[in-house]
Amino acid sequence: MFSTLKCVLFPLNQSQKTLYISCSGPSRFDWDQDAKAWIYRRNKSNLYKVLESELEQLCGKPLLLS
Repeated sequence: MFSTLKCVLFPLNQSQKTLYISCSGPSRFDWDQDAKAWIYRRNKSNLYKVLESELEQLCGKPLLLS
């Protein structure tokens, strides 16, 4: 049996994106100019790190996004 990962990225505006991942639910990421990264303000998660983690759970292998 295979797991299914559904991932949708909604652009809200130039500096905000909402990511919906079937495993973890919706999160709004804001562009952090200092970090040069998309960051979820509530828990300081980095968008790439969240995606890497979700994809690793699905694939069973670590992935590196850049």
